[in-house]
Amino acid sequence: MKTKPADSRYNRGTKRGQVNQNVLRWALTAIIGALLAALVTGWRYSRTLNKTGFVSVGASAGVVGGATGMTGPVVILFYLAGRKATVVIRANTILFLALMDVSIVANLVVAGLVQWDALYTAIAVTIPYMAMTLLGQALFRPQFERFYRIAAYAIIAAAAFSSMPVFN
Repeated sequence: MKTKPADSRYNRGTKRGQVNQNVLRWALTAIIGALLAALVTGWRYSRTLNKTGFVSVGASAGVVGGATGMTGPVVILFYLAGRKATVVIRANTILFLALMDVSIVANLVVAGLVQWDALYTAIAVTIPYMAMTLLGQALFRPQFERFYRIAAYAIIAAAAFSSMPVFN
């Protein structure tokens, strides 16, 4: 029995069982846009998160990270949706991203995907990165929470906007 082929605009280059990258990009743009809109309008998560909630946030970050290579937006949006102080949000975000970096590098090494010249480059850029991180820490002022939220929202919006398939 022959079946009608799917619309090739959404099927180009995908293997059986894979989601088309354009469909995935539009879906992620819509999800991140909706979450960001909720945050910008003042919505906050006020209940205590249980194990299921933490597993859901982690699983969502894992799916998005596995599909796009960006684990941060889900967790950052989660932290921004809470009612914790800016210093706590900042510390939690930094800790999460640092642990993810270690995990990602370990997975890449185990999978044999790390090229040693890339590792040398990574080590070389770590020095200025750490220097600028220390500068950023020195400049951080918790009393400017509104500014940091607006900056975070702008960065997330720019990332969602620029990832739309129309900008290929």
